[in-house]
Amino acid sequence: MNAASPQEAIQRAWTRLQQDTAIPEVLALVADITAGQPQFAQAQHIRGVCAAREGDPGRAKALLIDAIRHGDQSTGVWLGLASAAAAIDFPDDALAMLLDLLKRISTPQLFPFAVQLLRVLGFASKERRPQKDLAFSKLLIPILAALLARRDMDNAIAFEGLLYEHYVKPTETEAHFAWCMEKIEPLFTQAAHAWRDELPPLPQAELTRPYRIGFFIHNASTLAHIEVLLNTLKGYRMLDEQPFEPTVYCFSGKSPEMEQALARLDVRLVMLNELSPETGASAWRRLLRLRELISEDGVQELVWVSLVTLLPLAFGLRLAPVQTWLAMKYRNFSQPDIDGYVTGSALTRFATLCGRRWRMGMLGVDDWYDPALEEAATAIRASQDAPVVLMTLARTEKMQDPAYLAAMVAVLKAHPQVLFLWAGREQSPAIVKAFREGGVLEQTRFIGWVNTRLFAQVADIFLDTFPFPCGFTLFQAMAAAKPVVIYDSPEAAQTGLWAFLKPLVEDGEGTPEERAELHAFMGGDADPLISLARTPEAYVALASRLIKDADARTAAGGASRRFMAHYFSDPRVLGVSLGRHFVELIEAKRRGEPV
Repeated sequence: MNAASPQEAIQRAWTRLQQDTAIPEVLALVADITAGQPQFAQAQHIRGVCAAREGDPGRAKALLIDAIRHGDQSTGVWLGLASAAAAIDFPDDALAMLLDLLKRISTPQLFPFAVQLLRVLGFASKERRPQKDLAFSKLLIPILAALLARRDMDNAIAFEGLLYEHYVKPTETEAHFAWCMEKIEPLFTQAAHAWRDELPPLPQAELTRPYRIGFFIHNASTLAHIEVLLNTLKGYRMLDEQPFEPTVYCFSGKSPEMEQALARLDVRLVMLNELSPETGASAWRRLLRLRELISEDGVQELVWVSLVTLLPLAFGLRLAPVQTWLAMKYRNFSQPDIDGYVTGSALTRFATLCGRRWRMGMLGVDDWYDPALEEAATAIRASQDAPVVLMTLARTEKMQDPAYLAAMVAVLKAHPQVLFLWAGREQSPAIVKAFREGGVLEQTRFIGWVNTRLFAQVADIFLDTFPFPCGFTLFQAMAAAKPVVIYDSPEAAQTGLWAFLKPLVEDGEGTPEERAELHAFMGGDADPLISLARTPEAYVALASRLIKDADARTAAGGASRRFMAHYFSDPRVLGVSLGRHFVELIEAKRRGEPV
């Protein structure tokens, strides 16, 4: 039998690789293909893939660079080089070649290549790894910059969304968010300012009464930030004086429940994807249509609700005379076209957060607790074969902090009779792994994406996540008279229950009467009613105290319910506190004063 030709050897080698054939057999097929032969570049590519599979990324990198220099320009070789380079901290030669590729690759090919890069670099998994930090800063941010420089706006917007979903969001810490956004925000702001100089100017509304305020949301839903908006508007509609007329602009999605809630409040809803079907899948065209609508509707202030994706681009275009960010999560983000920074919840109207003066609202929701769910909650609790049921209701990203998971393992090991329920859209492998390695997996149960008002009534103790805390779900549990354990962290000082407590408890704000009143709800250090931990060890101890002492659980649960009724259960408070800020921002802008 005649020996295989070099091209046949290449084809057989690729087939064997796809079949996961042993590496020596694959390498033997291309062993005789040497420099000078037309197939040498592909042979080096195959050798590079083999080296990567054998766990030698340094050799893989060298072989793949050689393949490229000998003429292999396939997508596969570039993806392989990126993967190998990421494993060894992106050495200069590989990084230089990859960055040069970004300059040469055609615009139609750039975004598909970027999406494939996310996959091969491990971003489909939301696990945090140091290699991802390097890939993000050294390779993915330059791709985003290249898309914006080429004015490929739809793909730039889409890529921002992918980066946020697969890299920014999974690590719920203040430092990580700040580090990411300080790289993303300037790129979009600069691009927006260039567009603003070129787009035809549109008339903007005079800052006179009656005021017209628009509220921007990314997706139709009833998630927590939408709940805050709905309750703000609900409380506002209860007021005798209503100095502005609200309109909600929704970028995409569909939620009959949200639409019905706004209709009951007689609040106009503009579904941009339905109003302007001609924009199709183009987020950029839809954003430009929003710019036109805000001008046509005479909107004087646009309030951006929570999520920061798309904000630098939209606000950089200057959509409205006054642009306000209503933040519900991180407060360490800024952008030069934001006029007003508004957040909550606090007893004081103003606070300094992350070095910036913020306008503070006061949370007020009248449906934290649903009595109609009591029978179902009782049945679910009875089905749990444990004397004490612990729970957290949070996105799995909030649970994945190693210190939090270690604390959960310590609590469960100390109390083998208890059961821990945890929720989320999907069962996180990282969380399951931590519980399995801690020897407590059998004491845990993943309950999925559930009705949080229902399950808030099921638990005996609510264990808040840290460093990033829960929000609405914690308050639902407190309204259901459940004891809670919370944690003092920089993230919790900006949002959640500790953000409300800290100014009075630690910072000396409020009146002596207000501080004394709050102290009565919190209890003392020896017998806390709201358990506040400052270390993981203290967190475990506080949780253990509640597990062991039924009387302490009863007392803390009663305090939780009284706290919610006293501070957080009147929508009018929310409507008037935020509404007042929104109006003041317009009037300050009209007078030419700092907002």
